[in-house]
Amino acid sequence: MELDPHQLVASLRSTVCPCCGGRKKEGHTLCGVDYGRLSPRLRVRLYDELGRGYEEAVTEAFEFLRVEFPTWPAAERRST
Repeated sequence: MELDPHQLVASLRSTVCPCCGGRKKEGHTLCGVDYGRLSPRLRVRLYDELGRGYEEAVTEAFEFLRVEFPTWPAAERRST
């Protein structure tokens, strides 16, 4: 699964868990339940920086949690 960095940033700013659609804290990748299901090694990797392993860690988390279609926040509208 290829992840768009813009979607990842929007998801971090969101309160919707991309795995289950439940509530999560803003700034967190996943809700507490889904985060708790991950291995300790993968939990640590979710703190990698964007462009420095974060995308790969999120992809691995989705695969581990068997998420085929993440719940992404609605795209922000940009004024022209």
